[in-house]
Amino acid sequence: MPNLCVKYLRWHSYATVILTTAYVLYLILNTIVAESLTLAVILFGSILIGGMIFYGFRQLVLISMKCIGVSTNKQAKVIVCIALINTVISGYAPRVIVCFVGWDFNKMLFTIFGSLYLSVFSKFQYFSSVDYKVKYLSRPRSVSILFGIHVVLLIASLKIGMLHRDIWDTVAICAVQIVFTPLCLLSTVDLMMVVLGAEEVRFLTNSVTPGESIQVVERSSLNCRICRLEFTSERFPRMFRECGHSVCNTCAIRFVAKHYGRYAECPFCHWITVVRGSIEKMPKNYMLMDLIDEVKKKI
Repeated sequence: MPNLCVKYLRWHSYATVILTTAYVLYLILNTIVAESLTLAVILFGSILIGGMIFYGFRQLVLISMKCIGVSTNKQAKVIVCIALINTVISGYAPRVIVCFVGWDFNKMLFTIFGSLYLSVFSKFQYFSSVDYKVKYLSRPRSVSILFGIHVVLLIASLKIGMLHRDIWDTVAICAVQIVFTPLCLLSTVDLMMVVLGAEEVRFLTNSVTPGESIQVVERSSLNCRICRLEFTSERFPRMFRECGHSVCNTCAIRFVAKHYGRYAECPFCHWITVVRGSIEKMPKNYMLMDLIDEVKKKI
């Protein structure tokens, strides 16, 4: 089953972009004083430095694991664990800090933006290099217990927020608790699943899961080996750029859509072809098209 945490982080990333844009507009449209300008510079400088640190740490971890001979699958699992731990921290940190600072704009700004970008860095610098699927149904009791714990924590944190006499402190605490609870829940569940081994993790490379097989009907070179339909001028063969295998245009579109337009996985050898939203990144197999024309002429 596809992981829910990464899917949620997509919307989390959109929210981060919207909030960043809103804050920039706020600085532009309002009177910019030295204090707010300094705050903005420090904030965005911290975000930039944080992104560089995240990238450098990831490269250091990968190099270290390769030097000590860690297997590729274990490397991928370590990367996923680091990303999930970062995401867990980015979910819980603002929920705890806001209980102490309340409606303090500057402190809340740093806390919320720092948390948002911490999770975004996890998504684009860690999750983007691995593919993992979580078997939620294999641990239904554990998932139910974690869900119940998070519901209790949410209710308790809302109670704490309502104890404040200042209405704005109450609003700030309750809002942050509600907004960040889904991220806390999903990241904690996924981290537990990875630790318990209830997942499939691999890098987006030419790795093949041991024992994995795919049922592909062997047909003549005139037909797509997936849908079995004949190649035509409309159903032309598209090639997986990294491995050279080909499927028809319709099947290629389906494989790209399966991974939200980011990449297409070859059904024969599992190599990854990055497309980044453009099916044109998978070139037409002109050699195969010429061969089909030659065969049709002889028939």
